Amino acid sequence: DRAVDFISDNVDCAIRVGAEVDPATVSVLLAEVPRCIVATPALVSRFPEVTNPEHLSVLPWIAISTFYQHEVVLHHQGDQQMANVMIAARLSTDSLYVAKNAALAGVGAAIVSSWTVEEELASGELVELLPAWQATPLPVHLVYPWARYYPTRLRKFLDLMREVMPQIAGMRLPEKGTDRSAG
Repeated sequence: DRAVDFISDNVDCAIRVGAEVDPATVSVLLAEVPRCIVATPALVSRFPEVTNPEHLSVLPWIAISTFYQHEVVLHHQGDQQMANVMIAARLSTDSLYVAKNAALAGVGAAIVSSWTVEEELASGELVELLPAWQATPLPVHLVYPWARYYPTRLRKFLDLMREVMPQIAGMRLPEKGTDRSAG
């Protein structure tokens, strides 16, 4: 959960979830993590029915500071409409698990990785709000420093990760995106 200094940390590559921002690295898109909007039934019952994205702004929110703080951007899965929703965070954290547990405690609504709340959605502890509207999935990248030559072990590891990563529970093949690999 931190930026890697490849040389001083003696690291060949890293797997990053979320946008990769270091232009000095090669970033290969491996998979993506779908996300959903959740809240407790008790919290939702205290507010007018949420039938469109604009209704979300009246709810208290749990912000995951690495991905959203004051606004959430949602995409409609059927017709690709986009909605920007202003939110007021009651709690801000950089931890997915804190956000999930705070949502379970009824603190507010949150956008979390779908795989983290499968059991809670199935049991009814949480409900998914506006399932047709979703936040952009989080990209999963293999990141490594640029070089003129890459060792065989790194190339084989990259090939293996391209094959395996989308099959890991909670991830899927990227629907769209860019691959900044060095070929």
